Amino acid sequence: MDNVSRLHWLQEQHAMLNRKIDNLTKHTVTHTEDVAGLKKKRLQYRDEIAKLQRLIYEHTHEVIPDDE
Repeated sequence: MDNVSRLHWLQEQHAMLNRKIDNLTKHTVTHTEDVAGLKKKRLQYRDEIAKLQRLIYEHTHEVIPDDE
């Protein structure tokens, strides 16, 4: 899977986890461990999304060295 496809997949998964966490915390009595696990996974997705966005940006834009 290329970086752009991976990025789109991660963004979809992140949005899905947001909805799932919202539904669990608003509509049912939940185990805090379950919600904490989902939030941890969501944070991992967010971190990987940021990393891929940075890689894609650097790949598509010229990066000017600091010393110039």
